[in-house]
Amino acid sequence: MKRFLKYLFSCLLIVVPVVVLLNVADLYLVRNKYKVNIPDNKKAIAIGPSTAATSLNDSIISNICNMSGNGYTYPVIYTELRNVLKNNDIDTVYLSSLRIELYYPNSVSRNPGKAKIRSWYQWIAQTDSAVLRDYWLPMPGFIQYFFHFNADHLHNLDSLVIDDSNSGYTYLVRDNLYHGEWSIESYDEEIKKSSPDYFDYNHIVNDCSTACKYFKKCIDLCQEKGATVVLLNVPIYHYDRWYSDKGYLDFLETLDGDLLIADYEHFQLPDSCYGDVRHLNYKGARIFSAYLRDHGIRHQKLSSYISDRRAGIKNTYTN
Repeated sequence: MKRFLKYLFSCLLIVVPVVVLLNVADLYLVRNKYKVNIPDNKKAIAIGPSTAATSLNDSIISNICNMSGNGYTYPVIYTELRNVLKNNDIDTVYLSSLRIELYYPNSVSRNPGKAKIRSWYQWIAQTDSAVLRDYWLPMPGFIQYFFHFNADHLHNLDSLVIDDSNSGYTYLVRDNLYHGEWSIESYDEEIKKSSPDYFDYNHIVNDCSTACKYFKKCIDLCQEKGATVVLLNVPIYHYDRWYSDKGYLDFLETLDGDLLIADYEHFQLPDSCYGDVRHLNYKGARIFSAYLRDHGIRHQKLSSYISDRRAGIKNTYTN
C-alpha cells in the first residue's frame, strides 16, 4: 500500500505541474487571441446586452461598432470594454443603461446555451481580480474553467477582427410581439406578484449590487481611457406600464450629473417592430438605426434628464 501511495504521489508531482502549465499557457494564448480590433473607420462603440444587440444595426449606423451581445451583464461588459479600449482608439462609448438591465440580481443564473466553457473562457482569460472575485468565483462549476485546455487555441493565434459586415448586431427573427418569455402576458402575470415599485432604489443597490458596481466601473474605465461615455437607452415596449422608474432615477442620481444620456426608451414604433417587450425585431432595428443615422444620436446631461423624467417629460422621438 505504501508503495502504491508513493507511486501515486510521484505521478501527481508530474501531472499537476503539467496541467497547471498547460492552463497558464492556454489562458495566455486566449488572452492574446481575443484582443478585439475595431475597423479604423469606427471610432465609437455601443456595448450592452441583447437589448442593444438587437436594436443597433451597425451596417446602417456606419460610424458605430456594436459590441453588444446576448446574455451580457455588466461584469461581462466591463471585461469586453476593457479589452476594446486597451487595443483600439475609441472616441465614444455608448453604454447601455436601460432600467431592466440594472435590475439584475446577484445570483448568477445563466442562459444554459451560453453557460459553456467555450462560451465564457475568453472573458475569464481577460478578466481582472475584482471580476473574478465578484462574478466568476460564485458561478457553479467555476473550477472546471481552470482545468480546461483546448488545443484549438494553438491553431489560430490571430487577434479577433471585427469587420464592417459582421459586428455585434443580432438579427431577431420575429415578426411581431410574441407569446412567451418577455411577452406582454408574462409581464402582466409578473406584476400580479409584486407592486410597480418593486424595483426600488434599495433593490437596485442591494440585490443588484454587482450589476451596479460594474456599471459604474464601466463609466470610470471610459473616463480613465479618455473616451466620452454616453448612457444609451434603446427602445423597449412600454415598460413603465408594469414598473415604476423611480428607483432607477434614484440610482442615476448617484452618478455624475454632467454625464450624457441618450434616451430612446420611448421611441415610437408600432407593435410589429418588436420581437418581445425587451427587444426590437429586424424591422424595428432597421427603422430605429436609420433614424439615428439621419438625425444623429441626441443626448442631454444626466441631471436634466432626471429632472425631466421626474416631471413626467419623456423623450418620445417619432420616425
